[in-house]
Amino acid sequence: MMLMAAMMIASVAANAQESLLPEKNSFGVEINSTFNATVGVRARYFATKNDAIRLGIGFNSDTDKNSGETVITGTAFEWNYKNKKSEFALGIGYERHFSAGKRVSPYVGAEFKFIKIARSASGEETVSGVGTDEWTIKNANTNSFTSPDTDIPAEAGIGFNVVAGMDIYVWKGFYAGVELGLGVQTLKQKDADYEWKGVSGTGKAPTDEYFGRNTKAGFFAQPLLRIGYTF
Repeated sequence: MMLMAAMMIASVAANAQESLLPEKNSFGVEINSTFNATVGVRARYFATKNDAIRLGIGFNSDTDKNSGETVITGTAFEWNYKNKKSEFALGIGYERHFSAGKRVSPYVGAEFKFIKIARSASGEETVSGVGTDEWTIKNANTNSFTSPDTDIPAEAGIGFNVVAGMDIYVWKGFYAGVELGLGVQTLKQKDADYEWKGVSGTGKAPTDEYFGRNTKAGFFAQPLLRIGYTF
């Protein structure tokens, strides 16, 4: 936040300086980060000094572990679950830039996104005096291997965002900025497969078929901070 404040103050003192804004045929690259720790890389090409085409990718990965034990009618029961989730997005869009001094470049735009959310799970369950079962789930996260109705399936689909942002140039080429947007996305749920081995034997459950589609719209902050360089 202090960095952004310093850049804003610097932008006000640009009256007598040469413009640091991109020109026609400029090319830029940046890295960015959102509130939920999604990290992205974006490239921009300025067809004119006011019109830019952008292409970006974003990715996020998370692993959640859950373990515990309990006693049911005198028998000890232990479990150890691990859920993995990764998100990938590819976006292509357009930005219209406006002049707001020699260092500040606000813009509006839109982008289409291709989204993939992968999920998987694995774990083991041990019954005292009986033995251990190990299991894996492809294309779903779970809180209980024995309750698949509560599982969260993997998804893939598309999204569309309307965005508004600002680039603040600290010196020639180097900038930082923020971006806000309004978006909608529709994601198709993927089928899940279950396998296990252990004291219960070895097996593969019938594919759990998901026919749902997750559609949502809302206000989001993307990204929290952007840092890049324009050539």
